[in-house]
Amino acid sequence: MLAKNATIFRITGPVSGLDEALKARPFMDLTPGMASGSGFVIASPDYGTFTRKAGDFTEFRLRTDTKILPASVVNDATAEKAKEVEAMQGYKPGRKQTKEIKEAVTLELLASAFVKTHITRGWFDSTGWLVIDTASASKVDAVLDALHSAMNEFRVRFWRTRQVPESAMTLWVSTQEPPEGMTIDDRVKLADHDGGTVSVVNRDATSAEVIQLITEGGAVVSELALTLEGAVSFVLANGTLKRLAYLDIQEEAKGDPLSQEEEANADLILSGDAVRKVVVALTAELGGLMEESA
Repeated sequence: MLAKNATIFRITGPVSGLDEALKARPFMDLTPGMASGSGFVIASPDYGTFTRKAGDFTEFRLRTDTKILPASVVNDATAEKAKEVEAMQGYKPGRKQTKEIKEAVTLELLASAFVKTHITRGWFDSTGWLVIDTASASKVDAVLDALHSAMNEFRVRFWRTRQVPESAMTLWVSTQEPPEGMTIDDRVKLADHDGGTVSVVNRDATSAEVIQLITEGGAVVSELALTLEGAVSFVLANGTLKRLAYLDIQEEAKGDPLSQEEEANADLILSGDAVRKVVVALTAELGGLMEESA
């Protein structure tokens, strides 16, 4: 599966024995009283390993199971239980007793709650990058927490450049001059000083109306769709690449179809190469990497 998003980190600590480290922190099925849980799962079924290696990239997969238990269901069940307790003891439960009832009801409901499963993929790039295939901050945090738990000396820092992307994107749109080798596409989000936002989709992001909001209204571009060298398109947003699309994929020549393992390896290399190319180009355009503070 090709990556759809990319939250990017620079690796600053050692990464060694990755497969064994992840294997030591596997996903475990939820017990009846658990609301959620996560752990690493096999990334390469043919080899039974917790990592998949292809080209310069090593993929991993974090599984997170979460029990779906709406607050309204818990509250209704708690109210019913509280009525039973009141009828039995002759007076309404107090605040402390109500809390205890709610905790007991929650544990009981969790045992039969529907479980939602999510797999978050990521990969290590041998040139020093960690890429997580999600734009969700909570999912990114879950992956980082799991990696830190598996590897004590593991260290990363968020991809930050000397020039703030929002300032650069605002200039590119207002002057209609994107970086060399890039084109501005049909998606832009503007933010004003009061926290309001305006999204323009499927329209020219450098239209007169958009430029007027910037030059006269003081709006700043917070998200912008770009294409690099006609090969990969993406939305740059707060140092994250969203809506990745691969435009130069060639149809495979007719012949024996790829196995699932071969197809997964090819997708990993294609995703990794595309994200690396974008990150290198943007980092150079935005003045290089921000130095780590002491």
